[in-house]
Amino acid sequence: MPPRRANAIRRFLTRHRFDALFGVSVLVTVALGLWWSVFIMASINAKRDHDLRSLAYEAQIAAIQLGHGADHPALGTLPSHEDLIIVSNAEPRPIRYVIDPNWPQYAVAVDPTSLSAIDEKYQRQMLMWIGEGSTLLILIAVSLFTLYRLFSTEQRVRREMDRFVDFVTHELKTPLAGVRSLLQSFAMGRVPAQDTERLSRMGMANIDRLEHLVENILMRNRLRSHRQTMQIEPVDLRAEVAKVVAHRIDANLSREATSLEEGDTVGAMADRQALRVILDNLLDNAEKYGGKEAIRLRVDVVERKARVAIIDQGQGIAPECLPEIFEPYVRADDTDAPHRRGTGLGLALCRDLARGMGGDVRADSEGPGRGARFELFLRRADG
Repeated sequence: MPPRRANAIRRFLTRHRFDALFGVSVLVTVALGLWWSVFIMASINAKRDHDLRSLAYEAQIAAIQLGHGADHPALGTLPSHEDLIIVSNAEPRPIRYVIDPNWPQYAVAVDPTSLSAIDEKYQRQMLMWIGEGSTLLILIAVSLFTLYRLFSTEQRVRREMDRFVDFVTHELKTPLAGVRSLLQSFAMGRVPAQDTERLSRMGMANIDRLEHLVENILMRNRLRSHRQTMQIEPVDLRAEVAKVVAHRIDANLSREATSLEEGDTVGAMADRQALRVILDNLLDNAEKYGGKEAIRLRVDVVERKARVAIIDQGQGIAPECLPEIFEPYVRADDTDAPHRRGTGLGLALCRDLARGMGGDVRADSEGPGRGARFELFLRRADG
C-alpha cells in the first residue's frame, strides 16, 4: 500500500476511532439483548415440551405395566376399550388408572390438572420472560441513550474546543502583533515625540484586550468548575456603570460617543467584579456590532428590578438567532467569524454571571440592520 494512502487511512481511523467504538458498542449491546431474548424464549419452550413428553412417557409406561396394548400413547385418554374409558381422581399421581374386575383391559389417562399445571408454569415463565425482557430492553435503551449522549457531548465539546482555539488564536494574535510592533518601534527610536502618547495608549488598549480575554476564560472556567465565589453586596449601579464607561473611553476601548443617560441613583445587589465583567462584555459586543453610531446606556428600574440597557444602532440580530446567542461559542455572525474579534464566550459568561447574582441578561432586536438592545437585570438593593 502506498505510504500516502496508508497515512490517510491511519488519520481517518484516528479521527473516527470514537465513532467506531460507539458503533461497535451499539451493535454488541443489541446483539446481546437479542441473543438473551431468543435463548430464554427457546429455553422456556424446550422446558414445556420436555414436561409434556415426560408426562406422555409416564402414561406409556403405566399402560405397559398394566398390560395396556397401545404402542404409541398420546397425551389425553388412552382408550382400552371403545366402551370403557375410566379415569380415577383418587390417586395423587399425574397418571390415573383403575382396575375394573369386570374388564380385563385397563384404562390409562393423563390427569387434566397435570396438563393445566404445565400450562400455568409455562405462562408464568412467559410472564417472567416478558417482564425481564422488558426490563432488559429498557436498560438497553437507557444504555444506548447514555452512550449516544456521551458520544454527542464528546463530539460537541471537540467541535467547541476547535472553534474556541480558532477564536482565541485570532484574538491573541491581533493585540500581540500590535504590542510587538509598538515595542519594536519604540526600541528602534522610530516613534516621533508627538505620537508617543497616542501610541502608548494604543499599546495599553491592546494589553487591556488581552487581560479582558484572559479574565473571561478564567472566570468561565471557574464557573464551570463551581469555584467562582460571588461577593454580592449593595452597589450604586449608575456609579458602577459610569466607572466602566469612563475607563473604557480612557483606555481607548470604547468610542467617546458612548454615553450614559441621566437618571436617578439605582441600588442593586451585585458582585463588583462580576458586574464589571458583564458590562465590559456587553460593551465589547456593542462596539463590534454597533456600527459607527453612538452607543447609549440607560440605568433604571423595570418590573421591580434594577436594569442596565445597552442600546446600539448597528447590524442587529435576526429573531431566530436571539435564543442562541447566549450559548458558548455561538455568534450571530458565524459566516463572518474569522474577521470579527471575540471568542464566543462573552455573552454566555454574561448570562451565567448575572444568574449567579440572582439576575439575568436578555437581548432584543427588531431584525438585521435595526440595532440591538441588551439588558442586564439585577435584584434591587432596597427590594
